[in-house]
Amino acid sequence: MTYRTVSTALIDRHGSDALDAAIEHARHWDAHLDVSCFAEEEVEPGIGLYGTAMLVRTAGTAQDRCDTLADAARMRLERSGVRWTCQTRPAPAGGAARDFVRQSRCADIAVLPRPLGPGARDWDSVFFDAMLFDARLPVLVAVNDAQPDYRTVLVAWDGSAVALAAARAALPVLRAADSVALAVSVKDGATRQALIEGARDAATFLSRHDVHADVRALEAGSGSVAGDILACARDIGAGLVVMGAYGHSRLRQSLLGGVTREALQRTDLNLLVAH
Repeated sequence: MTYRTVSTALIDRHGSDALDAAIEHARHWDAHLDVSCFAEEEVEPGIGLYGTAMLVRTAGTAQDRCDTLADAARMRLERSGVRWTCQTRPAPAGGAARDFVRQSRCADIAVLPRPLGPGARDWDSVFFDAMLFDARLPVLVAVNDAQPDYRTVLVAWDGSAVALAAARAALPVLRAADSVALAVSVKDGATRQALIEGARDAATFLSRHDVHADVRALEAGSGSVAGDILACARDIGAGLVVMGAYGHSRLRQSLLGGVTREALQRTDLNLLVAH
């Protein structure tokens, strides 16, 4: 059981580049890498007889930019030793993410740059959301281009449907790991025992997939849940954190903050997230 197709996207001017990380993960999983290169058409308003000519001109410019982006990507891919395809797609204004969803639906996982926090650019969060919510793909958020070292993995657990979706999506990684920790943030009160019992149920689920997870109760202190999870991951030497994304609405997380948002902003470890 492994990932057979990895998808990633490059978009000129407005997006970050996770191609090196995608290559390393495709090599690590012996997977085929699909790369989609986008340049959005910059539509300028035209009037009368000049309108059509102006639209044609901007479309041609987008194709040129897209070809340039793809040529550079192909040079890197040819040296990589992985199996790959590279598609170019000049897209109508606002249409790049929609096209990426259509091209990626049959992949197993997407490797994308961090959508929030240091180094994130305009289109990174758009593509990230499109993969999670429209393509329904798990996303490997790559914060570095190093060769993946996932011998130790931490799974963040809160009993939610998205946490279970992430654990399921990560099974190929978890089965290959030497050590898996299932971390649950708890505090005194009526929900404490229920959360721990739920984590034990999740560990039982994983054990039936040949993943033997150690349940760790993280005592909630003055810090945040995301901070506690990332600190625990560093303490055990994890190379990857698996977590559900957006258990609450994106609007609520944007306005009030949330575990997903904070983890994406603060992490210095790769994240595998699913919704």
